[in-house]
Formats: sequence, C-alpha cells, structure tokens
Amino acid sequence: MRNRLLILVVFSLVVGSGATQKKGASSSSQDPFLGAWTLSHKSRFVAKEDRLASMTRSYQRDGDKVKVTWHGTMANGKTVSGSYSAKCDGTPEDIGGNKQITCQNLGRRRVDGEIVDPADPDHRYFTGQVAADGQTMNIIWYKDADRKQVRDVLMFNRAK
Repeated sequence: MRNRLLILVVFSLVVGSGATQKKGASSSSQDPFLGAWTLSHKSRFVAKEDRLASMTRSYQRDGDKVKVTWHGTMANGKTVSGSYSAKCDGTPEDIGGNKQITCQNLGRRRVDGEIVDPADPDHRYFTGQVAADGQTMNIIWYKDADRKQVRDVLMFNRAK
C-alpha cells in the first residue's frame, strides 16, 4: 500500500505541475490537468496489491507550483490520502523521504517523468496525458525508460 500511495502522490506531482497559466485566463483553458478527477473503473493494474477501488484527485495552482490533493480506497479497503505542492520543470526535485522526481512537459497535455524511490522500483517511469476534450486523464506506468512495457494504466474522468 505504501508503494501505491507513493506512486499516486508522485504521479500527481508530475501531472499536476505541467503548463503555466496566463494571467486573466481560466485555469482549465490553460492547464488541462488543473481541476478535480475521479478514478475510472476502466483502470488496469498488473499487481493485485496496487489496485484502487476509488480515488479522487485535485490539482490547483500554488504560486509557481501545483498543489495536488488525493483521497482513495485500495481494493483491500485501506484508505490513502495526502497532498503536496511541487514544480515540474525538468530538473530533479526532492519529494520527501528518500524519493526524487524528474518530470518534463511534452506539450500542453502530456508530462513524462521518472520517480526514484528505493522502496518502489516497480513504479519508476510514467506518462500523464489529458485527452483533447479535457474530460479524461491517463496515468501510465512503464517498466522501462523507453516507455514500451506498460505496467499499470490509471484512467480518470474530470469531476463534474
């Protein structure tokens, strides 16, 4: 469970910290990751212990960072929750404990990243992407740096 929580936290950091918002523009029109998201039943998990029964996420501006907040329930009934604020500018960033994240925006709707967490080597490389219509977001975990071997796919719907 600790590993899944870290994964969710770190990916939220990557996804939520992407594009910058222009003054006077609405946040959703400038950064498609901002807002509230709920986990879709279409998500796919390789390992049973990684399965989530439900989750909500919120991404909000926090100065030059993005604040990510999440609440969820694992398939085994345990709850996970937390929050943090971070940047995503392509440089390594300490995210507490012995963990570090490096992420880079690859366009307005995509973020690729790497998490270094000695306690969870299975969830290291990821991609976060918001659909063109802004209503769905995928977080894809990979087994390899080339992002060819998919491990888990988290699918989220924009909360109404």
